[in-house]
Amino acid sequence: MYRISNLIVVTVLIYLSASCSNSTSKEDDQFFSSEYYNPVIAHNCPDPSILDDRVRTGYFYAYSTQNGTSGASNCVYLPIYRSKDLVKWEFIADGFGPGRPQWRQGSRMWAPDINYINGKYVLYYAAGLWDESQWSASGVAVSDSPTGPFKDLGMIVGYENTGVKNSIDPFFIDTGNAKYLFWG
Repeated sequence: MYRISNLIVVTVLIYLSASCSNSTSKEDDQFFSSEYYNPVIAHNCPDPSILDDRVRTGYFYAYSTQNGTSGASNCVYLPIYRSKDLVKWEFIADGFGPGRPQWRQGSRMWAPDINYINGKYVLYYAAGLWDESQWSASGVAVSDSPTGPFKDLGMIVGYENTGVKNSIDPFFIDTGNAKYLFWG
């Protein structure tokens, strides 16, 4: 599982090492001989989280805060996209479907972090009210599928249980020896 920043670093390193060689393989050609344009996802796609799920499903998945202008009738919050090559992406679903988390009334959700943990797809996300940081927290949801719908399990960190205002932007990491959840 990679966050987009890790994926970019790895991609740059692979590209640099491949450019030092005079020979290319067919595998290299599939990533380096294609033309593509930024953005690869044509919609607003802030706070992306990428899941490399090729072993289980054959796809990469991208999750983001939204795919349009906030408040617009066609804006999807926590959209899920998938791709076989990190270039051509297709919109799959709204991560929560019609069942949006309701544990923080009036809140918005953003900054998803997707992981595959113990046979489940685990989606961490921020939820809160912009003008009241003591009510901004992070929640968690699970699904049997990377395309959802995700079942919300509620708040995991917030002012109520940590004393930290603005407990947002969760990021899960498994080092192999321990599991950590970082948040802002």
